[in-house]
Amino acid sequence: MNAHHFAACAALITLALSGCVPGGDADGQDEPPVDTADGGIDGAPDDPPEDMLGGRTIRGPVRAQPGYVIDPDVQLFGLWIVSAGSPDTAYVWGHGEIEGDRFAFHLPDDAPPAEALNDHRPDVDAVVGVGVILALPAQVEAPPAGPLDRDTFERLEDALSGAAPRYGLIYVEGGGFPPDHWGGLFESGALDCGVGEDREEGFDAFSPVDCDEVELLFGMPLEFVNWT
Repeated sequence: MNAHHFAACAALITLALSGCVPGGDADGQDEPPVDTADGGIDGAPDDPPEDMLGGRTIRGPVRAQPGYVIDPDVQLFGLWIVSAGSPDTAYVWGHGEIEGDRFAFHLPDDAPPAEALNDHRPDVDAVVGVGVILALPAQVEAPPAGPLDRDTFERLEDALSGAAPRYGLIYVEGGGFPPDHWGGLFESGALDCGVGEDREEGFDAFSPVDCDEVELLFGMPLEFVNWT
């Protein structure tokens, strides 16, 4: 079983996603603000802007670990892991907010940018994108869309308050996957959702799931899909 705790999700990407702590607890204490000098979105909008309406909105349930109080004004952003090169990199694409006991996550287009996709298997004529939804407290300035540099991420890592750790936003374009690769389970050219499957050997996998089942979880521990 290769699932990783939230404090160990640096194994998914070399941008040091470790030591993450909740943005608030049952005592109502919030983590201090994080200064993101690179700029970004200061709080998620109540409604998607006009240029988001041509994309897709994913909605799903929100759940808190025992004793954790969720800040209703948290901001959500999508982190797409790019493991095709060395070192791994990340790309921010998508944002969202909490709506009562559910979340809404907005994807601005029908496909992620090329910079967010993996093309690293010479035996496969396809590219694969995997995004994970992460959450930040309201007082933290969320990263803008685009490549996420290491310094910016290190300023954000301690403020992360939740995620959809067992689910991925999946985009596949092309085909020719070998039988042991989960990419062949997803429709080419479509934005889909996947749920993690632990494998006894090698990396974990994703299998298709209805996007309404994607769950946003707050508090520790959080176990991520070790797919790369």
